[in-house]
Amino acid sequence: MNDRAPIFLHGILFRSGTNYLARLLELHPDCALSSLPEDWLLADSDRLTRYVDAVSERWCWDPAWNIEPDAGEHLVRHLGDALVSFLHARSEEAHGKRLVTKTPDVQALPNFFRLFPNAHLLILIRDGRSVVESSARSFGYPPNQVTSWWTHAAGQIVDFDCTHRGSGLPYRLVRYEELTRDPRREMGKILRFLDLDPQVYDFSQIESLPVFGSSTTRSASGEWEWKISPGSGDLGSLERWSDWSRGQHERFNWTAGERLEELGYQAMRSSDHQLLWLCAKLWWLVKDLLRSARALVLTGSLRLVKRMEPVERTWSQ
Repeated sequence: MNDRAPIFLHGILFRSGTNYLARLLELHPDCALSSLPEDWLLADSDRLTRYVDAVSERWCWDPAWNIEPDAGEHLVRHLGDALVSFLHARSEEAHGKRLVTKTPDVQALPNFFRLFPNAHLLILIRDGRSVVESSARSFGYPPNQVTSWWTHAAGQIVDFDCTHRGSGLPYRLVRYEELTRDPRREMGKILRFLDLDPQVYDFSQIESLPVFGSSTTRSASGEWEWKISPGSGDLGSLERWSDWSRGQHERFNWTAGERLEELGYQAMRSSDHQLLWLCAKLWWLVKDLLRSARALVLTGSLRLVKRMEPVERTWSQ
């Protein structure tokens, strides 16, 4: 592995600890953070791969050209190299160091090693219930919406891991809860995985590392603030959902329980009043179907409006 290979950090969703892990990596003298707070290079990469697929298909029109079958994959890699070069060009401090770049999102995860075959990938996961609770406290996002987002992202990670496990590709799943409970031990593992020398890492700085954007950070008026707070060695409760009601757990499990357990977390389940909760689940199913139907109608209406726009402009001329 190239000892200057970039390090990509992708969190399962916002509020999953990407800022914390990035700053832990920055403590290593051979690492430097990207100047972009979040790079988002992977999220829309399906457009790049579709472009390459279209181009390489045209190369095959004439067999006499003798274009090698994997030419398209070579083009994808060159595009990925250009993206990494872009990050380095914007990050002067990363010159001669391992560039660390992060995004709290795992969209288009299957494209990662097509674009960045020489990079290291860290996928940071966090208990979906904590993500939901932290998002509600920080941003005021509706819990059901965040649960849906988290479930989709968890599915992407599970599928990616099932596909590539044992392949030798340089990726690692990092559990936020384990990282915060014993950061010294977990960082030792991560550094060895990244081929970074643990002997030159100052583990003593971990406890005083500032906390960036905690969901408990409030202004004088009580509003949440996105700011850096002094480190105390305590990142707060790992189970921010500890005071959830039975109904909150049942609603979360309805959408995300299976994915939660696939990622190694234990769902809170109860066998009491099963008939009552069966009725509740039927009601949630009806609401979800109505919401989906409404979204389809709105999408269809927007498409119809877009198709009519050129005609209307013609009439008005």
